[in-house]
Amino acid sequence: MGFNRVDVSTFLYRIMTNITIGSFSISLFAILFGIILFVVGYVLTRQFQNWLDRNVMARSRLDTGVRNSIRTITGYIASALPR
Repeated sequence: MGFNRVDVSTFLYRIMTNITIGSFSISLFAILFGIILFVVGYVLTRQFQNWLDRNVMARSRLDTGVRNSIRTITGYIASALPR
């Protein structure tokens, strides 16, 4: 009695790579990869915004409102880039 190791691994592989509902196919691995890619892109964008604010804009003595606008625009541009 019990589960066969090969059957369990085959079942998990099928779930992670291909779930078919009617004519629609979903890959949980692709969804997970997309989420990870989004989080990495978000973190890198935040780090770039902080670096830009601390190292570039702080030296230029820009008004706080202008600095915040540039940070916001930078975030929008990074969000629009294909990942």
